[in-house]
Amino acid sequence: MRSMKKALFAAAAESVFADDNNDTAAYGKWVLAYDDKRDYDRAIADYSEAIRLDPNDAAAYVNRGLAYRNKKEYDRAVADFTQALRLDPNDVAAYFNRGNTYADKKDYDRAVADFTQSLWLNPNLAEVYFNRGLAYDDQGDYDRAVADFTKALRLDPNNAATYYNRGMAYYYKGDHARARADWEKALQVNPNYTAARGNLATLRGMAY
Repeated sequence: MRSMKKALFAAAAESVFADDNNDTAAYGKWVLAYDDKRDYDRAIADYSEAIRLDPNDAAAYVNRGLAYRNKKEYDRAVADFTQALRLDPNDVAAYFNRGNTYADKKDYDRAVADFTQSLWLNPNLAEVYFNRGLAYDDQGDYDRAVADFTKALRLDPNNAATYYNRGMAYYYKGDHARARADWEKALQVNPNYTAARGNLATLRGMAY
């Protein structure tokens, strides 16, 4: 069951340029279009040009970092998110996305630290609690994983993936009753959640 566990939130890029009356705005429009088409090399080239025009634009580094992450060039992604944080130490998106990239690298301690900083800056982000819960889960810290999934559900109570993953954490804690309840809830929210349905069938088989 563990191989089907994770249902990750996608990290959404923030709009790079808000001001249409400067040269960098044009690059912002182009690179977002390239990202939508998964032309990450072209997006990176234009984000780089935007950075050349305005080296102090933290959002440009965040978005180039996202493009690098989508290419699985994790070290370059981390470097860009880190530079964004040098320019804007309160950039929640930079902490969140660097945390996601550290999780990609299986550096869960750093991932947790970045997610925690994101939540210190903005404690109302369900997706950050969710991803920190996944990081705790990967460390085998199921109590903290359950706590974070529960916080995520308070903010986003109709998220099937969060019920599913909390159910997995309960399962690995040996609390099959709560695992069953969460997988059933995941199916109520999304009747097509096949992983939850499969896990429930496995639990029923274990009962005999």
